[in-house]
Amino acid sequence: YWIPSGVFLFLATFSKGFSAFFPVGVPLLYYLIVKKDRLSRTLLNTIILTAVPLIIYAILFSIPESRESLSLYLFKRVIHRIDSMPTVEYRLDVIYRIFCQLIPPLIIMLIIYLFARRQKMDNKLLLPNKPAWFFIAIGLSASCPLTLTLVQKDIYLIPCFPYLAIGMASLVLPVISRWVESIDLHKKLYKILLVVNITYFVFSLVFLGWRYGQVNREQDTIHDVYLVGKIVPKFSTMTVPAPMYNEYD
Repeated sequence: YWIPSGVFLFLATFSKGFSAFFPVGVPLLYYLIVKKDRLSRTLLNTIILTAVPLIIYAILFSIPESRESLSLYLFKRVIHRIDSMPTVEYRLDVIYRIFCQLIPPLIIMLIIYLFARRQKMDNKLLLPNKPAWFFIAIGLSASCPLTLTLVQKDIYLIPCFPYLAIGMASLVLPVISRWVESIDLHKKLYKILLVVNITYFVFSLVFLGWRYGQVNREQDTIHDVYLVGKIVPKFSTMTVPAPMYNEYD
């Protein structure tokens, strides 16, 4: 599975750039935290996972047209932005942003811990939970490398949150499981919770339907794109003067 994984890693980096390279560290994180594999095998898997996308990129760089396109992206966009177009003032800003985004689940985890302690179940939260820490480590590996540059945006953090969510949920899973097992499906409290959940689900669907087609991010740019699309024929090529290339706004 490591070779097709390398192909998918290429597709990820080809569409999202350097930030999508973080899965390269998964085999090593698995070895360090879960430790169910040999180090030699771990290193071999890492080499395969890294080599496959690099080989594909080497092939693309051997083709003049794709080399020109990739060179524009790599040298005139990525490196130029890193060198001269910072979006934050200090490197640890990304850590602060992650913490702010995780405040709601952290509060939920704290409430679960307090209830568990009250019911003398808090010892279940202290047991080593290697899979949980493995997923948390993957999430951090998807975000913490951004501290190497001053180009940091919230959209770059999106890949880390599913892994952090799975890891944090796994930490409180033993307690939640005990609570679920003790639920009496015939009690009034369960029926009330069921109605609340169904109502919330329906409200979410209605809200999503209401928001369909509405644009918030880059609203002016997308508005102009549709205006241009009405005038410029399909399959046309548009260019801008070189001095305007880096004027993203």
